[in-house]
Amino acid sequence: MAVLRILATAREAGLGLTEISKHAELTRPTTHRILSVLIAEGIAERRQGS
Repeated sequence: MAVLRILATAREAGLGLTEISKHAELTRPTTHRILSVLIAEGIAERRQGS
């Protein structure tokens, strides 16, 4: 849920993996796995070229 809250506050500006990891106090691999699931489910999206 922390990752979703962080993404919601960033809105259109977006955040990088490292920034999300720091804010959520999670490791980068854990954050990456969470984001991968959110993207696969259509809840979050990755910007092209990022």
